[in-house]
Amino acid sequence: MVLWLFGGFTVLSLIITSVPHMILRTLTGSLGLVVLFTGIYYAMRNEKQKKGAEGYTYVQALGTGVCIAVIVAVMVSAASFIYVYLNPHFADDMAKEAEASLRQSGASQAAIAQKVAAVKDEFSLNRQVMAALTVQTAIGTVFSLIAAAFLKTKKQ
Repeated sequence: MVLWLFGGFTVLSLIITSVPHMILRTLTGSLGLVVLFTGIYYAMRNEKQKKGAEGYTYVQALGTGVCIAVIVAVMVSAASFIYVYLNPHFADDMAKEAEASLRQSGASQAAIAQKVAAVKDEFSLNRQVMAALTVQTAIGTVFSLIAAAFLKTKKQ
């Protein structure tokens, strides 16, 4: 997961130069959620197999999924911190890209200033770390609530 976070966006932004970085960031983040869902599913399935005849309850499955979601959230937050720390111009680069796009679209100077400030805030170190922590935990928990219903041991 951490390798994807470090490498995915960086490699894609170097290879695919015609796509705006904001779009690549969204795509790599979305693919990161697929990795999260896959990890939760396989962790639950593995725990169910370990339990065997003993059975695997909804609460146990949910606990496994939420545990994985929290671990991934911490890892993603740490990776976001390191990435933005090592790339201190990240927020400025995103803001410059947004500004160029807005100028090209004919937006007013006031609208450009407002959007650039919002983009700088969105891609700041604090927001990147907190967003990763909250989004991964929340989405992982919701997925766990659903997956646990399917992976619990059926009553015989």
